[in-house]
Amino acid sequence: MAKKKKKVQKSIEIKRAKRKSGTKRSGGSPGGPSASIPSAAVEFECFVPAKIFEKGMGSVIFAGKLQNGTVAMSMFLVDTFCLGIKNAFSVVLSPEEYSKEVQKFAEREALEPWSPSCCRKLIEEAEEYAMDLGFRPHKDYRKAKKIFEDIDASSCSEEFEYGNNGKPFFISGPTDSPLRIQQIIHTLTRRLGPDGFNQMIAISPDDLDWQSE
Repeated sequence: MAKKKKKVQKSIEIKRAKRKSGTKRSGGSPGGPSASIPSAAVEFECFVPAKIFEKGMGSVIFAGKLQNGTVAMSMFLVDTFCLGIKNAFSVVLSPEEYSKEVQKFAEREALEPWSPSCCRKLIEEAEEYAMDLGFRPHKDYRKAKKIFEDIDASSCSEEFEYGNNGKPFFISGPTDSPLRIQQIIHTLTRRLGPDGFNQMIAISPDDLDWQSE
């Protein structure tokens, strides 16, 4: 069991080392409309929930002011305990609309301003942690992450720890169907063994009438 957990950690450490050495990820096609957002941005700002590593979940906002005065915003629902990028979307808003969106998230979570480099590092390492466990990011992640493809994550000196008390910790959410919960537990068990992770099912799946997504 210990060998499997060490394998996950070593994979993450290798990817961190590549990022520090300046290895860049490939971006989208140069001519696409979404690919033009990062290079057109003249000013970035990011917000991260203050207790994201304590609660294990939070909405991370990455925004860039464009030359025409509008704001490109990507939101990432990040699970730092286990599943990585659970949701993602990107939009272009007026400054007024953007302020309202940030306020909406701030009413639910205490947000802190972060540097763009550390925000990218947090998001990508959460993705990598989950991928090493067998979980892919949300289907819209590839599009949403284009906003930070020109940001250098290696300039962030902060070190982040994923999982909880040294293990992945799966906490079921209100939209997780019984089938989805079973799939996650099966994936973790196959990857780490029955004792290699912790789980908390808030309500018994048998008591709910969920539909699979």
